[in-house]
Parts: sequence; structure tokens; C-alpha cells
Amino acid sequence: MFMAVILLPDTGLHANTGIVTETGGAGYLVTSRKETNQLDYGIKQYTDLGETIRSGNYYAQQVNVLEIPASAGVKIVSYANLNNHQWTRTSVRNFARQYEQENPGWRVIAGINGDFFDINGIGNFRYQTNNPVVTDGEYFKTNTSNYAIGFANDGSTNPIIAGKPTKTANMRLAVYDENGDIVAEFDIEKRNALPGANETAIYFGTYNTDKQYVPITIPAEGYQAAFYVENAEYALPNNIDDFYGRGVITSTEVTSVARGQFAILTNNADVAAALAVGKKIRAQYEFTGAFARATAVTGHNSHFLKNGEYLTSSLDGPHPRTMVGVRVDGTIIMTVVDGRQESKGMYGVHVNEMAAIMKHYNCTDAYNLDGGGSSTMIIRDGDDFRVMNSPSDGVERLDSNCLLIVTRDPEVNFEVAEVTENSITVNAELIEAYTHRIDTLMVRVGSVTKPVVDGTVTIDGLNSNTQYRVELLYRTASGTNYKISGLEETLNTLKRVPRFFGLELAEGSTEYTFTVSYYDPDKTGNLATATLVVNGEEYEFVNGTLTLTRNAVGKIYEVILRYTVDLGGDNIEEIVLLNPQFKSTTVLNVIIAKTEEAVADAFK
Repeated sequence: MFMAVILLPDTGLHANTGIVTETGGAGYLVTSRKETNQLDYGIKQYTDLGETIRSGNYYAQQVNVLEIPASAGVKIVSYANLNNHQWTRTSVRNFARQYEQENPGWRVIAGINGDFFDINGIGNFRYQTNNPVVTDGEYFKTNTSNYAIGFANDGSTNPIIAGKPTKTANMRLAVYDENGDIVAEFDIEKRNALPGANETAIYFGTYNTDKQYVPITIPAEGYQAAFYVENAEYALPNNIDDFYGRGVITSTEVTSVARGQFAILTNNADVAAALAVGKKIRAQYEFTGAFARATAVTGHNSHFLKNGEYLTSSLDGPHPRTMVGVRVDGTIIMTVVDGRQESKGMYGVHVNEMAAIMKHYNCTDAYNLDGGGSSTMIIRDGDDFRVMNSPSDGVERLDSNCLLIVTRDPEVNFEVAEVTENSITVNAELIEAYTHRIDTLMVRVGSVTKPVVDGTVTIDGLNSNTQYRVELLYRTASGTNYKISGLEETLNTLKRVPRFFGLELAEGSTEYTFTVSYYDPDKTGNLATATLVVNGEEYEFVNGTLTLTRNAVGKIYEVILRYTVDLGGDNIEEIVLLNPQFKSTTVLNVIIAKTEEAVADAFK
């Protein structure tokens, strides 16, 4: 008998346990979860160790995942470093740092790399992304020849728009008021050509094949009015058919346009009337159709998972990959698969393995972003950011854009209004929601959560002299609660007021013995060492007892008990009781105090 032995290549850990997700002739299973990070507003990051299966072989993989719920109070931003009127390559971590510097009050929670780009700087205008970059309605680049992916950031179950965008036939000219609001918009019918009757033109220079900026000369006539932006915030000549410019008009006389500048020439009376020196303007193309609802847009080069199954793609592999997918409930899944590091159990994936991975994480559709050494995932780590994956270059690659998950905490007037032995009252008023879809403000104290009604809420039934954490949350219309970062306080409920029963006096042949009777479980008062005034002389109790000689005191005609009660915080009160030897003295003293206050108020 002969035994045939087939030797398969050693492709990593063969842990055939767990559930295998299959599609397109490939499979994926998770063998362990390496790390989990619960981020703000329900966003979760985790790193799974597992295997992909292709052609009967097992390949060890490290898969880094971000889950962004549709209802989370965040937005996804397509972001690029466009300072100094150029595309500048930057690491994803530095993109995040720069975004926060440029957008005070906003906080980056996590991010991944974005679109493919001119990595070697061979283009005339170097290091551009291959496809569009739209950031909060700013259309920095509007290439429509390739595929793009947009994010509506509207909290819907249909948050992603994908395909080839369409854009306006003409560029659009926006005019801002002194508050930064757009108050007028017009068409720009011509680019670097004289405007016709009732038309408007924009002039900008471009870059040549030597990567040098070529200024453009402005004709001396052929237009009714000219407006020159000499120190633009942005002037991006992506190509002769795609320009983005924003800045303040500084002159109405222009002969040429240099780098960082652009000019508007017009024969339209309405445009001429709306523009003047000191006015801020913006010139850009804008997307139409489905992409008009996207506030963030980047490029992709493969829609490889559709309706939960593999969709034929020409992508090769295996490589590190960055992918974006969506679940049926609108949750967005961002995934970075590490690769090109076989010795570390990071093989990288082919496109059908990508589909199996995204199907495993319950995506219905998924898209491929830039991969290889560009694949990067970061999360917030205190005041900075941590890279969660293992970039195949050994260090973070410098990319031309990224996708950031950002938030700005809601602006809420929040204060703890009152604290008692058994309750905490909080006042809260929503001032500005920003990206958050707030239905109801909520307050959580310990394990109890209650809604804020008419600006206030009281959480009662608490234990006295106990530390509680008071947190502010909000509820979305779908019923999900999210904690509002930074609006929280740790405090103690007040201690119980000690119960004073009376002052007992025992008379001996040679001495008087005073004993204070009370119940003070929270040790709130100092009755054990209180001050007793007898006939005008002050004495102090020791362990609740005071003994005086009869000869020193004589006949007792006045007794006053003074002690303090510290309920916690600033709630310190001195109690003075006249004739405390009577059990009714506490009630009588309260009546006397109230009467004195009423009389004082009457004579103010």
C-alpha cells in the first residue's frame, strides 16, 4: 500500500474554530479579540486576530475595526492638508492634530486613511488625491471621472452615497456677510476666458509639467467690473477644469493672477452690485444628484461587496487594505487589514477575502480605499492619538487625505442646583446641539436615569452621606442614550441631621453632671464635644458628658447649648439651644428663630 502525503504551504495559524463567513470563494473567521476600545458616543474600535481562507489555505490576519452607529453624535470628515495653496502629504495622526487646530471646539475621535493619491508627485499640481475631496460643503476637488464615496452625516439608515458624482455645469460664486453666512450665489460661466453678455468669469493660474505655477494675464477690457483676491485663504488650481478659491476681495484692479490668488471678471450687473473690496467670496463646483446630500466625499476604486455578497472586482493582492462598509441599520464600518508582515501573522488580503471580512462584520455593501503602506487607523488616546494597526512601511505613511470621525460636544447650561440627604436636583438647558440629534436631555445619578423636564430634574431615593457621579446624557429619537463628555460631577449627598433628644441633668451633693442625649449615625454634629454655657460661663463636653462642682456654679439660672452640624460641602450650621434640658427645646428654638427672622424682614 502506498500513502500519499500532500504538503500544504505553512501559511499561518490553523485555528479552525469559530464561525467561518464565506463569499466569493473565500472565508474569514475570528480566533480572538486582541483589544477593544469604547470611544465617545457609542463608537467602538476593536482589533481581531483571525484567518482568511482562500484556495484551501489559511492566512493569518490582523483586522482593525471601527463601528460608528448612525445615531451617534459625530460626523465623518474627508480632510486634506491644503495650507499654502497646495496638497501636502501628512500622516493620519497629524491630519487629526491639524484638524483640531483649524477647528477649535471640535474633537477627533478616530480616523483612517482615505483616497488613492499622487504618491510620487508626478502630476503637474503634485500630491493631489485621485478623486474628489469635499469637506463640510467645501468642494476642494470635484473630479467626476472616477468613483467616489460620500457621507450624508444625517443619522439615516442610508448614510453612504457611492458611484460617479455629477456636478454643476458652471462654477458657483458665493458671497458672505460679516457673520460668515452666505447671502448670495451666482453662476460663473467662464474659466480663464472673457465673460459674455450678462456672464461672469474666473481667472486663475495653473501648474505646468515642470511643477511650476504659471501666472495668467488679465485682459485690459471686455468686462464691466473686476474683483481681485490677492491673499486667498485657498486657491487650488487642481487642473484647468477644476478650481477652488476662497478669500476676501482686496482690489478692483488686476493685471495678472499669481499663486495664491484669483480674480472675478463680470458683465452681470447683479454680480457687480454684490461684490466690493472687503467682501469674502468663494468659487467652486458643486455636486448634483445623489451626491448633493453628502457633506464629506472621498474616492474609492472598488465596490466589492453588494447586498452582503462578493461583487466581482479586478483588485489584485494580497495587500494591506482600508475599507468602508455599511450595515442595514446605517452603522458605518471602517476596517484596516494589516499585511506584508507574514512573520507577524499579517498576510494581507485579496479582494474576495476582503468581501468575506466585511460580510463577517455584517456589512451589506463595502468599498475599497487606498491600501498598502497607506493603510492606517488611529483612535483618540487622551490628548493625542494612537495608531491601532501595524503600517506595512514600519512607520506611518504620509498621505494626501483621510477620513476623520469628529464631534463637538453639545453646548448645555448644566449645574447641580440642590443637594439634600436623599436627592440631587440638576438644571440643564440645551443651547446648541451641533452634530448631535438630541430628543431629550437626561441626567444619570448612580444607576438611575431620568429626563430633564422644563429645564430641571430631581433624582431622589438616594442614600445620605454617599458619593454619587452625576452625568448628563441625551436620548435620540430612536431611544439610544449617549453620555455628553465633560458634563459630569462627582459629589456627596448631605449627611443626616443629628437628632437631639435633650440635655439630662443629674444633681449630686457636690456636683452637677450634664449628659447630652442624641442620635448621629453620620457623625454630622459635634454634640460629643459641644459647648455648654452655664450662668454665662462656657464649658465643653467630653464624650457627651460634663461635670461641674456646685460650689463653682451655684444656683443654675441659665443653660445654653452650642454645637455645629456639618452636612457636607458648604453646609455648616451652628445650632444654639436655649434651655436644652427640655425635650421640646428643639421645636421651641426653631419657632423662636423663625419669629426673629420674620420680625427682621418686616423692619428692613
